[in-house]
Amino acid sequence: MPSSVRRGFTLIELLVVIAMIAILVAMLLPALSHAKEMGRSARCKSNLHQMGIALTLYGDDYKQFPFTVDFSVGRTWFSQIGRYLDADGLFHCPSYRGPSSYSWSENMIHYTGGSYGYNGLGTGSRPSGYFSHNGVLGLGGDRPFQAKQAPTPVPVSRIRIPNDMLAIGDSVMNGFGITSFLLTTADTVRDESERHRVGLNAVFVDGHVESSRQRDLGARTAQARRRWNNDNLPHPETWEAVKEAIR
Repeated sequence: MPSSVRRGFTLIELLVVIAMIAILVAMLLPALSHAKEMGRSARCKSNLHQMGIALTLYGDDYKQFPFTVDFSVGRTWFSQIGRYLDADGLFHCPSYRGPSSYSWSENMIHYTGGSYGYNGLGTGSRPSGYFSHNGVLGLGGDRPFQAKQAPTPVPVSRIRIPNDMLAIGDSVMNGFGITSFLLTTADTVRDESERHRVGLNAVFVDGHVESSRQRDLGARTAQARRRWNNDNLPHPETWEAVKEAIR
């Protein structure tokens, strides 16, 4: 009676199977990574939506928008609207991997980076740390320690088209090498990778959230620039000033 022969894998067959598995894994990993990033982006958009609601509530109470930084009382825009939010974690984008902290000392803010930036100055902005308070086109400039020198707050009524004006978005790297609490047109034209693969997330004054490419946000076109300004005008006279400032 012939004996049964149990045949195993040859070395070549085993290597072929391993190679096929490696190919499948290589094909699946990018898709899984993209899916995870889409999930993080969705959480970021949810954070921004909640901040948009908080900004609206602040505007309803005070009939104006918060300053970017109020040095006279030691508050930032995010500490002002934070009173209308239930969780501090909403100020942290799940895709942000840099430092995130700030402190006050003798009427100065020591900021090391964070997740979100505020459209305080509009297209009148310069790279963070180099800007004028005059003619604020965004939601609010800085209030110095000596309050009598402060610009007037931007009233809610000044926003001409709320659904076409940027309010808060994913922070970008500024000229000092950290992500800024101030979102500026000058900083958005810097070369850097997108935080989310589909672009940067931002909430508008009316509360809706959009995703855009970083360089598209800072493009020197009328359509892009008017979205930064409370009068919904592009103010082309500021384009060359920003270009010169980032050289």
